[in-house]
Amino acid sequence: MKILGIFSIVAIAFTLLCGLWMKFGPGEKDVNFHAALSIGTMLLCLVTIILYMLKIKG
Repeated sequence: MKILGIFSIVAIAFTLLCGLWMKFGPGEKDVNFHAALSIGTMLLCLVTIILYMLKIKG
């Protein structure tokens, strides 16, 4: 559970860095990658939150 949480935090950081790269750097071609990374990060965080809630409940 702890590893999944750390992985989620790292994925959020990479998503933010990718967004900043697209805004301030020459990253116009990276839109599809950023979209896929954002969706994947949201799903990973959702799974992490659900598993944590189930762990607390049980």
